[in-house]
Amino acid sequence: MPGKRLNSQAREFVAKILKYFSDEKDNGGPLKPMTSVKERVADALGISLRTVTTIKSYSDRSQALCTPGKSRPRLKSKTEDLRDSQKQDVRNVIYDMYAQKKHVTLRSLKEELAAKQILDAHITTISKVLSNIGFHYKKDDNRRALMERTSVALARIEFF
Repeated sequence: MPGKRLNSQAREFVAKILKYFSDEKDNGGPLKPMTSVKERVADALGISLRTVTTIKSYSDRSQALCTPGKSRPRLKSKTEDLRDSQKQDVRNVIYDMYAQKKHVTLRSLKEELAAKQILDAHITTISKVLSNIGFHYKKDDNRRALMERTSVALARIEFF
């Protein structure tokens, strides 16, 4: 049987198992009772009993054991890079649309922002921007209307 190349973690486990079995040999018998299999495996590998139990339950359910996915850094969203002037421009566009008695929806706001070349973004991005600058949708007369949060409106009134 040809040799199998092991990574450093597998080599470390082999070294721990060799040490465990040599300790058992020096002891003249098992260090732990033969009936406690999971405890012996955890002790031999130097890992927690909970990890052994989890891996055993995975192996009982399926044939292949897979490695947990790697957590990768996420890209910064567009809403984090918006300047304060752009946020203020979005707020002003909303107020202008209300002054013109237009019903403000995400789609109409997107079209208005693109026409004025303030922000060219997807509807979900615009929704996040609205949430960040203090707007939310409130149902009124069976229509959803874009409203400024009361805490933001009060802070603006107190400032002026």
